[in-house]
Amino acid sequence: MRETFDRRVLDPGEVGYATGIEPERVTELLNDAELECDDSREAARRRTVQRLKLLRATRLKHAKTRRQSAPREYTPGEITKKVGAGRQTLYFVFREGNEDRVPSPDTIAAIENRFFGVLPGFCPCTESEALCEWLRPVVRDLRLLDRVAGSRRRASRRSRRAPHRT
Repeated sequence: MRETFDRRVLDPGEVGYATGIEPERVTELLNDAELECDDSREAARRRTVQRLKLLRATRLKHAKTRRQSAPREYTPGEITKKVGAGRQTLYFVFREGNEDRVPSPDTIAAIENRFFGVLPGFCPCTESEALCEWLRPVVRDLRLLDRVAGSRRRASRRSRRAPHRT
């Protein structure tokens, strides 16, 4: 698929990290692919588990000593200790292929906000909601830049039309 957007402006890896959408899917979406339309409870559960796993895989624990040199994923026990959730529930969530067991909405919000530092609602939101939320400040900044550029263009036109005094 040919990219129609400039990677220097929007990095799919950065967008994916911030939204919880895989970078390949971000590329597809920015090239006008169809958005996910499934708003069912099962789809929300699947997105929640997928994004919890993504948070754990991308927000790594950095070593505090020389002996532990490489960053690593947080264990379910470390997460539960900080948010006060059941260790077994999180163990089942992070176990591969198990989307049956999802923590309560309060626990999910605590994991999102208190542990990983993302806004509550990060995990269950749809692709369109996630992209809109992330792109909103980008669009606002682009509109501001457009206004500044327009002001400069108008000012340069005025200065060219004004007679020079010598």
